[in-house]
Formats: sequence, C-alpha cells, structure tokens
Amino acid sequence: MSQLEELKSLLFSKEQESLDELQNRVANRGIRAQDVADVLPESIAMHAGDQARLVESLRLPVGECIRQSVKQDTDLYADALSPVIGPAIRRAVADSFKSAMQRLNQTLEQGLSLQGLKWRFESRRTGIPVSELILRDTLVYSIEQLFLIHRETGLLIEHVAVDRPESADSDAVSAMLTAIQAFVHDSFGGKDGDDGDLDTIDIGGHLVWLFYGPDAMLACVLRGIAPLSMRGRYEALLDDIHRQYANELAQFDGAPGALPGAGALMAEQLHIETEQVEDERGGKSLLSPPLVAVLALLLAGAAFLVYQGYREQRQLAVFTGSLAQTPGLLVTDVGREDATITVTGLKDPLAADPRPLAAAAGYESGDVRFTLHPYQSLEPAFVLERARRLLAPPPGVELALADGRLTVTGSADTDWIDRTALLPLTAIGVASVDRSGLAPAALAPPPGVELSLADDRLRVSGVAPLAAAERIELDRQVAALGRTAIEFSVGATLSENGSARLGALVERLRAASALADTVG
Repeated sequence: MSQLEELKSLLFSKEQESLDELQNRVANRGIRAQDVADVLPESIAMHAGDQARLVESLRLPVGECIRQSVKQDTDLYADALSPVIGPAIRRAVADSFKSAMQRLNQTLEQGLSLQGLKWRFESRRTGIPVSELILRDTLVYSIEQLFLIHRETGLLIEHVAVDRPESADSDAVSAMLTAIQAFVHDSFGGKDGDDGDLDTIDIGGHLVWLFYGPDAMLACVLRGIAPLSMRGRYEALLDDIHRQYANELAQFDGAPGALPGAGALMAEQLHIETEQVEDERGGKSLLSPPLVAVLALLLAGAAFLVYQGYREQRQLAVFTGSLAQTPGLLVTDVGREDATITVTGLKDPLAADPRPLAAAAGYESGDVRFTLHPYQSLEPAFVLERARRLLAPPPGVELALADGRLTVTGSADTDWIDRTALLPLTAIGVASVDRSGLAPAALAPPPGVELSLADDRLRVSGVAPLAAAERIELDRQVAALGRTAIEFSVGATLSENGSARLGALVERLRAASALADTVG
C-alpha cells in the first residue's frame, strides 16, 4: 500500500465506512422497506392538509386491494358491513311498508265514491296508476323549512324557508333538535348505532322529518299530510350534500357560509304542494259535464247489454221449455257456437218437427241448428200409433193403450184375428195384448142364401152365384194356408211330417191359385 492510500485511510476511514453502510442499505430492499415503514405514518400525517392529492394517489391501489380482499374473503366484509347495512335495510323496508299502507288506505277510502270513478277514468285515459292520482289530489302538504345541522357539534350549517319568520331563531331550533336527538339516542338507542335515531317529530300542526348522514342531519318541517314516499326525495338531497361537500363538512367549524351553494340545493325542495280536491259543498263539481255525459253513455250501454243478455236468456229458456214439452223429443244438450244455437238430442220419427218451435220463439231459420238422432219413444200416443200402423185394424175394431197393455175390441174376420196374433207387438213398446173384447165377425151370406141353426148345426140353403161360393172357398183356403206350419229338424232338413205338410201346402196353393183366377 502506498503512502497516499495509507494517508487516505487514516483521514477518511470513518466516512468510507458510512458510505459503504449507506450503499448496503440502498441495495438491500428489506432494510429500505423497513426505513419507509418507519416514516410512512408521519408522512401521511404531514400530508393530511392536502387530502385531495393524498386521496387521489391512494385511490387506485387501495381500491384494488379492497377489491381483491373482497373476492378472497367475502364473509369478512359482510360481517364488517352488517352493523351498517342491517339498520339501513330495516329502515328502508319499514318506510316502504308504511308508504304502501298509506296508499292502500287512501285507495280504499276513495275507491267507491264519485271522485273514485273520476280517478279511474283519468287513469285509463292517461296511463297513470290510480294510486298516484289519489295521492296527488288528496294529500295536501307544504314543505316550509329545511335545516342542515352538523351532527358532531349540533351547529346550524344552513337554513332555508318558504317565508322566513322574523322571530324564529334557527340556531335555537337546531340546538333543540340536536338536544332531542341526543336524549332519544342516549335513552332508547340500542347496540346498533342507527336504532336510536329519531326520524319523526309531531309538533302541533307541523311535522318534522329527520334524516341522518355521516357528518350532518337534515330536518324537514312540513305542514299537512305528505306521502311517505316523499322521504326518499330528502334522503337523496342529504346524500347529494355529503357527496358535494365532503371536505367542507369534515372541516366545519361553525363559520357561516361554509357550504356555498348548499342553500340553493335545499331551496329547490321547498313548497312542494298538491292541489286539494273540492267536494260537492265547495262549489266545484266532482264531475264535469263531459265526464257526466261519458258516464251516462257508459251506463246506458251497460244497461242495454244487461237487457240484451236477459232477453236472450229469456228467449232461450222459452225455446228449451217448448222443446222439453214436445212428445218424442229428447234434448241432451243446448249450446252456442258463435251466433248459432246448437240443439243435440234424440227424435222419434212420429214426433213433430221442432223447427216451428224455434220460429215461434223468435229465432230465424239460420239461428238454430239441430242434430237429432232417431230413437223409439215409449210415449203412449206413439206406441198406439205404431200398433195401428202394424195391425191395420178393419172397420169395427178399436185399439186402446193403457200402462203398456193394448186392448183390442170389436169384431173382425177370423183371418185378421189369426194374422194379428202372430205379430211381434212387444218390439213397438206393447207389453201385453187384451183380445177378450174381440169377436169374429158374423157370417154374411150372399143374396138368395139362407142360414139356419138346428141342433148345433148350421144349415145353408138357397141359390147363389158361383163366384160367391168360390169367394167363400178362397177365403177358407187362404185362412188354412195362414195356419199351416212347416216343421224342420235341427239344421236345414225337413222332418217326415214336415215333408208331408209341405206337399199338402203345395196342393192347397195350387187350388187357391185356381180359385183366385176364377173369382178374379
């Protein structure tokens, strides 16, 4: 080592050690971070006077830190915010419920009056809900004064009024409100800070609404009955004041005019008043002439529709009643398709046509459509008519029906009597036949022939044309043919007795045919 270096070491050794230590501290990030942490609180405190720069410089990093922290641990922030959010939610729900109940009460009170009809008509015309029209026209109120009071000191920040009273001491009013609020909060406040806040004061004919912010509270003095939904307007006003004058409120020291422009914001919310509705005694009619005319037309139209509906129902009742009273007609359904009445049911072929009944009830030909299926009615008149058509009784024979029993009286030739005995009358609704009153017709000989009865023998004497005798023989042959039965064994083979009868029947048919040709 040269003498010069030894001399420098002797003269600057301490300075060199300090310089090396300083270089080490600058190069070591841990030591440098510790140095910054030691002076950071003092640095923030020194820049508290210049909050705008400090807030702006910390806004982005602090916001990002909060965002990441919320993503990673949501429950932590939920637990931290619940004491603040819980009371706010409860208060908002309570205010909404009170407002809804107030609107419901007003609607029920006014819904059935003439004014209520007017509101409903106006609601249809303008599209405004009926509840809003009722609140607009019936709740009369006026916002007379607004007080902005510093929460920490109780000093008055700003006061606006519609007509400022000369004797009113706004500072005294703010002090009184602060004292009342402090008393209520200390006496009735719970663990949650907002639970003890007073939100309404009723003083004679005035009502005071109180709204609270972080640094100030707003007192709203009103006269009359205001809808609870109006509270949201003044809560928004207080939020706007805190947002625009956050620094001024934090540094408020009681000096007047500390919040320039706040009075103008508050004055815009004064004198909000609705128009009172006058009743019949006030001189202004609830219903204007045009509205009366419209209501009269609506009532007339409704009355006409009611009458038209009654007339149609009455007409249909008369028509269905006549159908029900028609024998042989069974109606199962009466409906309506567009403008056509449909009738569905069953109809006996002997029953009367139902279309004249529709015309008698006042319907046009195309107004009623029938869908009727045939069936056999058991009406006595129809059963008797079917019996007449089936039996074809000769003159002198009478038919009568009672309780399903057909009574035949009179006299007829034996051929008709024998033939009708074989007819299936049960198929047409006849349960039984009484022929006790039916007798064979007396034998009427032709001219020139005399009949006499002696010893149970009928004696015929005289002269008659050959045709008359042949007619009698032909009638006898036909009657005999009608009484002839051919017997079959099981299957389609004739029995021996049946074959013999069939041969005799053929001979009789030939003889009867020859007589018929002779008689003509």
